Amino acid sequence: MIEVSGPDGPMMVFRPWTALEAKKSMAHLPDVNEGGDKLSTELTRFCEELSPTMAELRRLLLSKLGLSNWYKISSRMPTDDHRRRCSDWNDDHNHEYRRAVETVARVIKETFPTRVDILRISRCQQEKDETADDYYCSLHEVFNKFSGLIEPADRGQEPGTWESHLRNAFLDGLKPEIAEKRRLATVLIHARHADGLLREKREKKQAKVDRDLQLSLSKIAMGAARYEPQREKRERRKKEW
Repeated sequence: MIEVSGPDGPMMVFRPWTALEAKKSMAHLPDVNEGGDKLSTELTRFCEELSPTMAELRRLLLSKLGLSNWYKISSRMPTDDHRRRCSDWNDDHNHEYRRAVETVARVIKETFPTRVDILRISRCQQEKDETADDYYCSLHEVFNKFSGLIEPADRGQEPGTWESHLRNAFLDGLKPEIAEKRRLATVLIHARHADGLLREKREKKQAKVDRDLQLSLSKIAMGAARYEPQREKRERRKKEW
């Protein structure tokens, strides 16, 4: 399906893919051996951008997965030839197509779970003539394939689970002569920096608690101040009676 200009605005029309187009379009998708989770995510984005019909998607997946892997999911694939009806992905007219794509993504994710192979990661060591940068690139690829962890799009200021495990693997795989250069002074610098971040985080948290407490006390005091004149007024009325 491709988007063209229609009488009332953009519209989707069917144009069959050539074999060359199909091959090129699927080339950038990750291999299923890297895990169904990664492939299913990229496949959903692929359908949103290029809009293959369900019949086309079945042929594309057969080519991408190979015959043996295709048989594992073929019986669970949507049978109807759902098509994208509107250029706006979230339009209600695309509901059936989106649901079919979500089904395909879920089936792939469930059928091909991410393989965890810690031994493969530990075997990725820095070679004799390999630079640290080249070693990191090799380890990065192996780690993402076999760690079972998803690389975050934004690592943030503090290391998360993915970065922490990759860091440990990187340090463990360095050449012995490089690993020995990790002097205590360098480690202390990083430790002090981490301590400073943690202390700053605790102080911010405590400051918030103090502000909230002060605000609560102020509200209580204001309520008591409003109540006191009313109490005195009631006392005067009782005396007048």
